Amino acid sequence: MTRGPTTLLQRLLLLTASIAIAIVLSELLLRLLWTNPYAGEDPDRVLWLRMPHARMDRVIDRSQVFPDSPSAILRTDDRAYAIPSFRHVDPDLTVAFLGGSTTANTVVSEEDRFHIVAARALERDGLRVNALNAARPAGTLQDSLNVLLNHVVFDEPDVVVLMHATNDIGTLSRPRGYRVREPEPVSVPLLGRWSAQMLSGRIHLVALARLAYAGVVVAEPAENMNVKNDPARPKPPTAPFRARLLSFVHLCRDFGIEPVLMTQPLSSSRSALTPDWADLGNQDVFNAIIREVGREENVLVIDLVSRLRDEVPGWDEPGRVFWDGMHVTDEGSRIVGEMIGEELQPLAVRMIAERAERAGD
Repeated sequence: MTRGPTTLLQRLLLLTASIAIAIVLSELLLRLLWTNPYAGEDPDRVLWLRMPHARMDRVIDRSQVFPDSPSAILRTDDRAYAIPSFRHVDPDLTVAFLGGSTTANTVVSEEDRFHIVAARALERDGLRVNALNAARPAGTLQDSLNVLLNHVVFDEPDVVVLMHATNDIGTLSRPRGYRVREPEPVSVPLLGRWSAQMLSGRIHLVALARLAYAGVVVAEPAENMNVKNDPARPKPPTAPFRARLLSFVHLCRDFGIEPVLMTQPLSSSRSALTPDWADLGNQDVFNAIIREVGREENVLVIDLVSRLRDEVPGWDEPGRVFWDGMHVTDEGSRIVGEMIGEELQPLAVRMIAERAERAGD
């Protein structure tokens, strides 16, 4: 009774071994007799769009930063924009936001993230506004250019608001600079990454392993420190940043989009999560470039740095506007969102009037 399955198993093993031997012999023969035209050729290169994943629905543990409100919801829509996003079927204005973690605001409560606060501020003036936030933590200006060209333009926003400085300072302080964002050949690690992302939505064990691997411990804000530019640090080159700012402005205008730049605040309060390259000296230099490009290109610059300093007493105190010196608290996000809405209001009114005038013609 047991010989049948054993014999069948032996036959399967023999068949498998025969196929393997045939493949190996064929490969050896081809290597001797044929010149492979693809030898040494790289596969297609892949550009990684560093933006949120579509259809995310997560609870963010922020208890170490906000113990009285220990969690926040992070959701994205089918187009990978933070919810709420497409709230109006026929909006008067669609504003997209690009940046890194200081624009994504993943640990801020969903209704307090400054992109939606700005939209609600404009709606108090009777404007229907859709706010599309495609920012992702660790993003640089190079990443935002890629996301703009390869994703955001297809949603035809009227305005794109951009905020970058700190991550770019860190990236440009390294030898390869923005080249770390180049497209790369498809590789085993990349295939493994994508496989894990796809399988985690279907297999709970994979999801648990992915969650454990991606876990981030959020540190409590440290005591206030007077952060100054360290003369011993290498100065990051500014020309690549400036060139990409100009490219952002021109690319937006080529697609009929109004570009808006924002300076990126950095307070003197720090935490263990504040990047070691973040210092007020380099931040001031990069923010100055943002202002210069705005003047040269006649682009609206929302100068959050100056407005916080001039209009918000105690903005630099730990835990009020920023919980680590650069990422906003819920209160800070509401303050910044109101400023953005106020700055965008004249631009929005003008653009809507110009659109109506063109329609009348």
